[in-house]
Amino acid sequence: MQPERLLQIEELFHLASERPASEWEAFLKEACREDARLYREVALLLDQSVTGPMDQPVMQMAGSLLNDSPENHWADGARVGTYEILGRIGAGGMGEVYKARDTRLKRIVAIKVMRDCNAGEQERLRFLQEARAASALSHPNIVQIYELGSIARCDYIVMEFIEGQTLAQRMAAGALGVHEVLDYAGQIAAALAAAHATRIVHRDIKPANIIVTGEGVLKILDFGLAKIEYVISPTDNTVTAGPVTNANTIMGTAAYMSPEQAEGKAVDARSDIFSTGATLYEMFCGRRAFDGDSAMNVLSKVLRESPPQLRTLRPEIPKEAERIVAKCLEKDPQARYETGSELLRDLKGIVGPSAAIAASRWRIGALAAGLVIVTALAGWLLYRNSLARWSRNEALPQIRSMVEKDDLTEAFELTKTALSYTPDDPDLKQLWFHVAMPVSLNTTPPGAQVSYRPYGGKSSWKRVGITPLKNVLMPWSYMSVRIEKQGWETLEIAAALAIFESNIALTPLGQLPEGMVAVPENSSWANPSISSGMQLPDYFLDKYEVTNKQFKKFINEGGYRDRKHWPQPFRRYDQDLQFDQAMLQFRDATGRQAPAGWELGAFPANQPDFPVSGVSWYEAVAYCQSVGKSLPTVPHWKRAAGFGIFAHILLHSNFKNAGPAPVGANSGVSPFGAFDMAGNVKEWLWNSVDDRRAILGGGWNEPSYMFDDADAQDPFTRGVAYGFRCAKYPVAIPPAALDPIKKNTRDYSKERPVDDKTFETFQKAFAYDKTPLEAKTDYVDDTAELWRKEKVSFRTVYGERMSGYLYLPRNAKPPYQTVILAPSGGARFLRSSETGIHPQDFSYLLQTGRAVFHPVFKGTYERRLADDAGPVVQRDAKFQFAKDTFQSIDYLESRPEIDHTRIGYYGTSFGAWLGIFPLAFETRLKAAVLNGCGLLTIPLPPEVDIFNFAPRVRLPVLMLNGKDDFAYSLEEQTKPLFRLLGTPGQDKKQSLFDGGHVFPVQGTISETLAWYDRYLGPVELK
Repeated sequence: MQPERLLQIEELFHLASERPASEWEAFLKEACREDARLYREVALLLDQSVTGPMDQPVMQMAGSLLNDSPENHWADGARVGTYEILGRIGAGGMGEVYKARDTRLKRIVAIKVMRDCNAGEQERLRFLQEARAASALSHPNIVQIYELGSIARCDYIVMEFIEGQTLAQRMAAGALGVHEVLDYAGQIAAALAAAHATRIVHRDIKPANIIVTGEGVLKILDFGLAKIEYVISPTDNTVTAGPVTNANTIMGTAAYMSPEQAEGKAVDARSDIFSTGATLYEMFCGRRAFDGDSAMNVLSKVLRESPPQLRTLRPEIPKEAERIVAKCLEKDPQARYETGSELLRDLKGIVGPSAAIAASRWRIGALAAGLVIVTALAGWLLYRNSLARWSRNEALPQIRSMVEKDDLTEAFELTKTALSYTPDDPDLKQLWFHVAMPVSLNTTPPGAQVSYRPYGGKSSWKRVGITPLKNVLMPWSYMSVRIEKQGWETLEIAAALAIFESNIALTPLGQLPEGMVAVPENSSWANPSISSGMQLPDYFLDKYEVTNKQFKKFINEGGYRDRKHWPQPFRRYDQDLQFDQAMLQFRDATGRQAPAGWELGAFPANQPDFPVSGVSWYEAVAYCQSVGKSLPTVPHWKRAAGFGIFAHILLHSNFKNAGPAPVGANSGVSPFGAFDMAGNVKEWLWNSVDDRRAILGGGWNEPSYMFDDADAQDPFTRGVAYGFRCAKYPVAIPPAALDPIKKNTRDYSKERPVDDKTFETFQKAFAYDKTPLEAKTDYVDDTAELWRKEKVSFRTVYGERMSGYLYLPRNAKPPYQTVILAPSGGARFLRSSETGIHPQDFSYLLQTGRAVFHPVFKGTYERRLADDAGPVVQRDAKFQFAKDTFQSIDYLESRPEIDHTRIGYYGTSFGAWLGIFPLAFETRLKAAVLNGCGLLTIPLPPEVDIFNFAPRVRLPVLMLNGKDDFAYSLEEQTKPLFRLLGTPGQDKKQSLFDGGHVFPVQGTISETLAWYDRYLGPVELK
């Protein structure tokens, strides 16, 4: 409560106390008569703070005042004239809205009550005069006004009650169907035509002010109601002003207001046209035409920027519709439609009269004629038509979007529903072939219930039927499948449609080891070639990684003391260790025998179900031995892991996070039902690789591409993310599965790069003729505090369009130094750059004032190569990667805020290796950082072997490498590449870090920034 108000109430109490207690209530009521809010404030103070011998009379007086408060007129069940209040249903700019029953006419109405009952006279006039203006309009697309009234100095408007959703709510799930938008556009234009004909301007056309009924009829709300106070709302970006429409007065909602509104100038019907254009743009595209992180930022865009053309975002939109919306959004009012009538005339040229309006008018006429049976028929037809309209205008675009995102399971369900309403729709029928496939399945024994749900999802299971199934339609996608039969183990697997061409053997109840999953030899739904074609008899694998609680039990039962659990000889640094010597290596931070991250022999509090980590290979073997199991071999682990669903499993696994998660918390499940084989903790495996032991799957602190990257480490190493799971083999396993893993080798000391003449022939494959980029800005995201993000696109010289993300720092002065970023190998499998690129990975560059450009290179994200891409396609993709780099620089040179003379390159792993190709040619790059890169050990065609390109690199290069990198051996691959670089010795540097292929990023930041400072120059900050 304001201090001034408290002083006012204190003075009232002082005056009241000079009167007899019996007169207090009358005095206070009279004193508060002109100030409605004071009723409740005084009553509440009395109710809460008055004590003494007069408590009971004072409490009664407080209750009387509270009951007489104007707020109680609008409580549930209260009566206002002939209206019974049913409840509050929302709020507008000037008032609150209640649902009520008209007891006289027996109909439901909406009552809008002025929010501030003590508002000034101008505000009251605005509220009532504009309501009167709206009530003068009679149109099926404008809310009908029934009555104006006042109670306890609170003005209210009684209006038509409309059941439905606002357009803003309808669009929450994205863009609407094209035909649906055109239908709605006609209805909006028809309403504006009626208003403009009577010289009424709405001033605030926006999705939140338009309701769609269940029958597809639009109703414009708050028609002509102006906002009163100048407000910038952080949520709605609504800017409002005084009651009179004069020049220099800002009225409307920032994202939808016209430029003349934004400048505070006088407005006319053409301002409503601009707002309608912004609304139509959002309906078509599912995004605002003008958006930003503040109202002022949005207003700036309204005044100065034009949104991308509709058809660049949604090609199926008719050209004429694109032209109409563009004309509505012209900055100059003279270039827009004069009124809603002109807009309606052009819209009719596309879709004809609005079907919804026509249906509404036909129904009204039928009612007027009293033809009840015809009305019922009309209602049925309208219902059927609405279902058909939904199928065409809503379901069809959603299905297409789902197909593009490879979400075929959900697309299958939606297509099936839409076809039930419009079975002859040719577009839906064509999509049906993309999302559905007739499949068959049998089980041994038969009679099992089959269900499915989207892979990685938590939705309920959808039943398919009882085996044997024959030609049952199923989604053409990867999914989770459940097969259950009483008396048999329930089988939950992740499978593609290949599962349904087989006979699946079920396991009798009780024959599956507890906590394990079965990996049968004959399993058509998994890819047997993953284990190098090796035939592996049926075996079992732990469903989850071994947990802290399980490993603690091993310790408590004397696991570190019982020598029978430690059958393997201990050898380190070419020396044999005795048992007691080896046990000294396996201590926690307090010297107790336990995993490295524990203290006093105990795991971290509240983490019993987290995977145990900080264990060596020897400890993993000992634990598995103690529970009658074995450490999995590499072939067995790979057989179960699910590399064939790489892109699916990574989306639901724990990578690049702050720590491990409880086992099973992530929904990335292998084809056989094992959890967290990708991510969470890396898992020790049996096989040796020279003097190391294999460890696969990637950890929570690594990038996702490490899931299938080969790795091997010293068996004594107890990394923070090193864990394991166990296997159980009912029959003898093939001896070859236990064999050491042989690593490819290549002796570069015996090879020489190609000569200059040969290299000139290679160079021709990377040459390109500059062509117009036809660059466009797809969208701008201004929501981040430290940078501005732009998604752009341009045409490549080989005929495709490619996208890129430009991040501009807010703390530096243009022109900006810019670093071109090339991603790691995970980008080859992830399906979307929108979700696959994470600015936090390179935010340190932005925070220190450099811009970053992240191209979507050929072979990455949505431009990834097909799984069956042949060697020629893969070779050509390397040429295209280099050309993408060249054209990214071309694009940056087209931007005036970029410093064209200070552009750098940063590549990680895959992006670093491929970066050697453009670095060998591109002189416009001034410095490069290559993180986790080396020569390959496999032979490659000479025209795409970086061994032949590295000597031609001349620009300054910083190489960052891990000392224990298994992917790129320090002595055999990374140091030879460093020596091979043609960069002068003083301008190249190799920095080594503790760790493998992935090492802590903190150490690389200072090295990277110092390198760019040296060769691009320091950044000038604001």
